[in-house]
Amino acid sequence: MRVVSGSAKGRRLHTPGRLDIRPTSDKVKESLFNVLGESVPESRFLDLCAGSGAVGIEALSRGAREVFFVDYDRKSVELAKKNISLCGFGLSDVPKINLIYMEGERAIEKFAIDGISFDLVFVDPPYHGDILDIILAKISLHPLIVAEEGIVVVEHYSKRDIPGNLGPLSLDRSKRYGDTTLSYYLP
Repeated sequence: MRVVSGSAKGRRLHTPGRLDIRPTSDKVKESLFNVLGESVPESRFLDLCAGSGAVGIEALSRGAREVFFVDYDRKSVELAKKNISLCGFGLSDVPKINLIYMEGERAIEKFAIDGISFDLVFVDPPYHGDILDIILAKISLHPLIVAEEGIVVVEHYSKRDIPGNLGPLSLDRSKRYGDTTLSYYLP
């Protein structure tokens, strides 16, 4: 697993080494950021269910001004912190980096209460279980966490059905990569 492009291009990231964490593959990351393109520089980016932090780090490498890494697993948050440092980004530097140990649905509620909105939201929970449904329902209830022209991208198991709308956001397109699918929601 490596950083695909930007200021930290080529840096190899530490992997979880645990079967319960499934990092986003380099191929899927590259495709994701090719689609997001010019919306990444200067964006406020949310990496929800961040795991190793690879997707948020890719956003940092490509010029995001602020990235929030959220995960409910303390070991994942520590791994993300280690990978951020490995890529030369400091926690007190600009761009601003926020590491949050919290369940994704609780983080969405907190961002809504605090009035924090994101230009780009990447959601990548475990493929099995109901956490994806819970998180998507929370986004539907709190759509103001997504900026006016914001994008929500959901990485999910290809055989899983996902809703056509998240509040005012509509499913724009989905792209399949084997067992993984990226689905894009737009205003």
